Amino acid sequence: HLTTVSPYFSLLSKFTQHQMLMIAKHHARRAEAKVQHIRPWPRIGTVPLPSQSNIPKIGYIGADFRMHVTAHLIQTVFSYHSRVSPFVFALNQDDRSRFRQNIRSSLPEGQFIEAFGRSDVEVAEIVNSLGLHVLVDIDYYKNRMQILVFRPCQIQVNFLAHPGTSGADYIDFIVVDKIVAPPENYEFFTEKFLLMHHHYQVNDHAAMYPRKEQDRAQLRRKENLPQDAVVLCNFNSLYKFEPNSFSVWMRVMKRAPKSVLWLVSDGPECDENLRHQARERGVDPSRIILADRADFDKHIQRAAAADVFLDSFVYNAHTTAADVLWSGGIPVVTLPDDIMHTRLAAGVSYGYHPSAQATTACSREDYEHIATVLATNERARLGLRNALLEAGPEGSPLFDSPAWIADFENTLVMAIEAQIGGYASKDKLNVISGQ
Repeated sequence: HLTTVSPYFSLLSKFTQHQMLMIAKHHARRAEAKVQHIRPWPRIGTVPLPSQSNIPKIGYIGADFRMHVTAHLIQTVFSYHSRVSPFVFALNQDDRSRFRQNIRSSLPEGQFIEAFGRSDVEVAEIVNSLGLHVLVDIDYYKNRMQILVFRPCQIQVNFLAHPGTSGADYIDFIVVDKIVAPPENYEFFTEKFLLMHHHYQVNDHAAMYPRKEQDRAQLRRKENLPQDAVVLCNFNSLYKFEPNSFSVWMRVMKRAPKSVLWLVSDGPECDENLRHQARERGVDPSRIILADRADFDKHIQRAAAADVFLDSFVYNAHTTAADVLWSGGIPVVTLPDDIMHTRLAAGVSYGYHPSAQATTACSREDYEHIATVLATNERARLGLRNALLEAGPEGSPLFDSPAWIADFENTLVMAIEAQIGGYASKDKLNVISGQ
């Protein structure tokens, strides 16, 4: 019954790589089936790929150009493009948020296209009429894949919002790195790899959230955190939590009696459920501290009050892992598995600095040991945090958006050259890297 599961919600369950691939393929075929009845077929012409002397046109398409985590990551990123001409196609309604305004301002005049309310056919025809060479899909829920079925661009790319294969033979490439998608997992992707040098996720922290020296004691008072406690944290949404990781967190807390666990509230009922689960595992529920949701900038500032970030097992922290490393060099304890969305925090740590990889575990026992050492050994905890702060964040490749864009442009140009040269089919080419 895997065909009833959407790609996004499949991330929350412990499926195998093969099952995830089958779910994605079914969703991709459903998108094809939805447009088979359309008459007349969209007017889609073949746009010749550019020669080396011409600037490629690259389009980004999605429905989350709003107050959303995807937009949080890319507010000024498009302004760093120099080798390609970027366009954005916003499928969602204008929410008048600063995120959307910043994205629009980062693009040349006329290259932010309002596509809300337009049909899949209309959007495909607009993309094609503008003569784009590459279309990059950054849609979170993959609800408008029908647009890509029409092949408005010769090269189509899966990127950013959904950490997994599209399952579609009409999407040519996926943007990854060697940690989230190691070579042995290649068979579980329908796309060829565009391999980034560091972490595959871009972010805008350096431009939009300048770091400030903060008084941690004052931060803790403001957030109702005990001054002398070891503050373990996880700022993921509650749907990422599952019993196995929560049980490990509780065992760590029992070994570290001065610790508290700082989470984000998902409402009174959820808060009570969390406290009940802590009580069931022998931990005083008053040690679970639940913060109200906050704007991205405020949240990133307050995260510096924590000591250690404990990742969930099935669906990793991603942007939240980058947030805590940026806010104060907070170590991220994570356990990568074999599927892409279980390797995200390990990818973030890899992109940050080698010292951050010290808290990437190789087993659940190792994860629990690392977390316990950091929760009980102040010297180890402070030593690692100081090492992370010395390594960055400002100097870390993870937060160098201009360098990330240069790397991305290199891979896109190589993908175009491969297509022109006729060796871009998957049986001839597996990986393109700008390294």
